[in-house]
Amino acid sequence: WHPIASKALQEQAKLNFPSQETVLVKENEHDFDAATYFSQSIRYKKDDLEWIILAISPMERSLTDTIVKGDDLFVVLILTASAGVVLCAVLLAAWYKNRNMQSVKEGDFALTSAFIL
Repeated sequence: WHPIASKALQEQAKLNFPSQETVLVKENEHDFDAATYFSQSIRYKKDDLEWIILAISPMERSLTDTIVKGDDLFVVLILTASAGVVLCAVLLAAWYKNRNMQSVKEGDFALTSAFIL
């Protein structure tokens, strides 16, 4: 009995063996690089017997799922992130410059109240 089969069985049992859902199972929950499997349960009924068939397959790993310095998208990612930092800095400067205006004070109070409530 393989440990992955046992984990998949436990996870499927928690969800009452859903027929239309795929359930993910990792070899080690605390290890990011651990192998991941997906499982699906299928109910089979014949005469007086009711079976639950558990299918488990390993997930394929891709080595090209990251953006590294030489990629074309790296420049786009850096420019987008930089634009976001600049926009936040401009908004912070505008807020600080106008912090004594009544509308800014009321807006700040309303925004803070919305998060508290």
